[in-house]
Amino acid sequence: MFDVYVNDTPSLDGADQVASGSFTGPEITVPLAAAAQDEDQQYVIVNWTQLPQLTNPIAGFNHGRRIGEIQLD
Repeated sequence: MFDVYVNDTPSLDGADQVASGSFTGPEITVPLAAAAQDEDQQYVIVNWTQLPQLTNPIAGFNHGRRIGEIQLD
């Protein structure tokens, strides 16, 4: 699971949450709230809140996700 924030600084302090989602398929599209669309924002922050359990742990890590690309339109 993840939350998406926008802010004028690279910090969650004072950031506006504009979307949230979960890993449900190979491609995930998340519509953004008006706060991200109506105002100019300098930073988009993706905050991973929960990672799926791996069937084959990597270097002792039982949870993780490989992200190939994040695209903003």
